[in-house]
Amino acid sequence: MPLTAFALVLVAAVLHALWNIVAKRADAGRHFVLLGALAIVLLWAPLGLWLAWPAVPGWGLREWALVGASGAVHLLYFNVLLAGYRASDLTVVYPVARGTGPLVTALGATVLLGEVLTLRSGLGVLAVAGGVWL
Repeated sequence: MPLTAFALVLVAAVLHALWNIVAKRADAGRHFVLLGALAIVLLWAPLGLWLAWPAVPGWGLREWALVGASGAVHLLYFNVLLAGYRASDLTVVYPVARGTGPLVTALGATVLLGEVLTLRSGLGVLAVAGGVWL
């Protein structure tokens, strides 16, 4: 792995951890979610549009609906995560939030998208969920 890629991964991990610590310490409510969502849109939407610009003019209702649905799911996730932070410790909420992602993703992929969960991938999902439970 190139050193620059490794450095980017480490910086991303630190920023991610810092955001969660700030969210917990801010006793984050609806205003925090709104400000966080606005910051994400203002910081990342221009970059996303710039990178996707060759494809964006060809997007139809389906693609824009998926963008909107993704935004709605993220707002719901932020609200649930921050409600967890208000109710419990960071050391409890964060691992559960991170660890349930693979379980929810696998379930959604099989139920909504008709993906086939192989024995190997199913065992991987169960290992992550089991680790969180433990």
